[in-house]
Amino acid sequence: MRRMPILALLLASSFALSGCVYVRLVRVKHQLAEVEKTVTLDTRDGLSLFFREPILLPEDILYVARRGPSRVVNGHAPLEWIYRFSKRVRGASRAGGRFDVPVELFFTGGKLSGGRLPERFGRSLHVRFVQETLRAVGRSRVEIGPRTVHGRVPPDGVEAGVASLPTGQAVIDLFGRPHRRVNRGGTLKMVYQYTLDPAPDSPRSKRSRAEVSFTFRHGDGRLLRVQARFAGIAIDLAYPPGPDSASSPGT
Repeated sequence: MRRMPILALLLASSFALSGCVYVRLVRVKHQLAEVEKTVTLDTRDGLSLFFREPILLPEDILYVARRGPSRVVNGHAPLEWIYRFSKRVRGASRAGGRFDVPVELFFTGGKLSGGRLPERFGRSLHVRFVQETLRAVGRSRVEIGPRTVHGRVPPDGVEAGVASLPTGQAVIDLFGRPHRRVNRGGTLKMVYQYTLDPAPDSPRSKRSRAEVSFTFRHGDGRLLRVQARFAGIAIDLAYPPGPDSASSPGT
């Protein structure tokens, strides 16, 4: 019984911390909803994203990812965290290869100032596609309990130039051959699986897994959906075609 006040204090502190995290995440979500005003994108050295007003703290990233980074670079400012995702290849004895995805996070003044994906992402992804995807996340419907994000990119956001949507070949250039392909209902789903490399001093022996998939329409190969799952978070982004973008017969 004497321990109850201490337990209550710890629980209250935990709830207070969680609440602060959610407040900051909501603020970032609002930033992404107006991505052209709040975020700077750069494709000259990979695909880089920088917040004009940093909000998130390192502990927020740990709360969301449920894992520490694979590596921390402390030698210079800004502070850099690297989450390295090694590709899982069917039949291979170990994960890893040239299609791994290191995600670099930069912290300035104790806040997340930006991030960067490898150089091939800057070459292959259209800036407008990235902007509209980020905007969809900013305007998404979030279910906190199941940690699920549902977003939608309106057709007019990308159909002024269909080339802004990545093709199946562009996905292969970015991620290599998929772990599996699923043909269903006139669509092709390409599924990729990854494991997060733990830090050298991590006490966890089991690696955390991640999955990302891309669904294309048969016929014209138009991208319809992107889904990702990591650390108990599921992201589901739809790219519905407009009325004038039906696949042409015989293509």
